[in-house]
Amino acid sequence: MQKTAHQLYELLNDRRSAISQADILAQLDISASTFKRALKELREAHKLPISPPRHNGYRLDAKDRGKFLQGDHLLSKTELLTLVQSYQLFSQLAKDPYHSAQLAPILEKVTELMGSKDNPATNYIDTLTSMERQGGDENFKTLSMALERQTQIEASYNARSTDSTKKLRVLSSQKLLRYKDNWYLIAWCHSRHALRTFSIERFNTITTLPKISYQMPEQEVQHYYSSTYGIFGGDKKEEAVIQFSAEISEWIKDELWHKDQTIEQTPDGKVILTLPIGEEITELTMDIMRYGQHVKILKPKRLQDNLIRNYQQSIKNLGSLNEP
Repeated sequence: MQKTAHQLYELLNDRRSAISQADILAQLDISASTFKRALKELREAHKLPISPPRHNGYRLDAKDRGKFLQGDHLLSKTELLTLVQSYQLFSQLAKDPYHSAQLAPILEKVTELMGSKDNPATNYIDTLTSMERQGGDENFKTLSMALERQTQIEASYNARSTDSTKKLRVLSSQKLLRYKDNWYLIAWCHSRHALRTFSIERFNTITTLPKISYQMPEQEVQHYYSSTYGIFGGDKKEEAVIQFSAEISEWIKDELWHKDQTIEQTPDGKVILTLPIGEEITELTMDIMRYGQHVKILKPKRLQDNLIRNYQQSIKNLGSLNEP
């Protein structure tokens, strides 16, 4: 019966107008009694207020169209994509013996939510990672154990921007963060007395210490990595105001750059994006450069200057390709 209910939902989901019972029976090749049982399942199990047979037939309310019926659950596009991504992430983590036992019941529940075993959502929905850095599997295991046990760690870290390979840091881990297809550790640095962000694949050594870690309030940790654009921006310093040309305005209007952004469309079709930024603007500059001639920085001046320097260096690098 579940299969018939799915077929009935898909049929109604594809239509904006009502469809008669006779047409439903013909298109699904089912009997009237089977149709009524499927209709009852949709109404009672999935709480779908399918309109009664009036106006020449049955129809879904507009708010219930465009969703996906997975097993016993009606999901929106965002919910379904999140489910698929969760399944892929849990499957990857469960390959590690330490995490497999802990994640087995979660993975089983997510698998159940995926729908039919014969045709789960992963058969027709996939995600691709981009520029995912390699390595860090063993570090992830050690760090997650330290987080679970709330113990401090002592680690040597090879930062890309500085020569700190042999420098030992004592850290109290706060959170493992998945950002743009890569893993980061948000931790309290006991030598700097501040929160810091670390790429987990850049740790050279990690030793668990027999000391309870210093735990900060969750709200403060979230504020540290999400109050401004990117996870490296720091506390809000000012707002960036970025103008995009009318040619790409439809794309920009649909993009979420930051949770606290505002978007305004000008009478001539341009789009003005305003978002909070911190001291560090390298990541934002790189993301803006993707739009080339379609972007203009209205403020602040330091973002304008940084963008100009990057373009100038890019032009210089292109010119050097022709040198002997």
